[in-house]
Amino acid sequence: MSWSPLPGVRLLAGTYTVEFFGPEDARKSKAAVRRLGLEILSAKPGAKILIVSAADGEAARRKQLGLLARVHGVRSIRE
Repeated sequence: MSWSPLPGVRLLAGTYTVEFFGPEDARKSKAAVRRLGLEILSAKPGAKILIVSAADGEAARRKQLGLLARVHGVRSIRE
């Protein structure tokens, strides 16, 4: 059985949901996320998540995600 997205849902290649342990961690980590070359697509005040876009190219994206996982407060990263 193959998985398909819900109607009206678009999957964007290279876009990730970054979950933090708390909203304060998410707020404080924005500068570090930008320094890694990731573009923040969505960051709502008081939220524990950021939606980010990674670089094109598998090697560059893998490096960015590895470094992102080391940012203080990151709980999980999902595509």
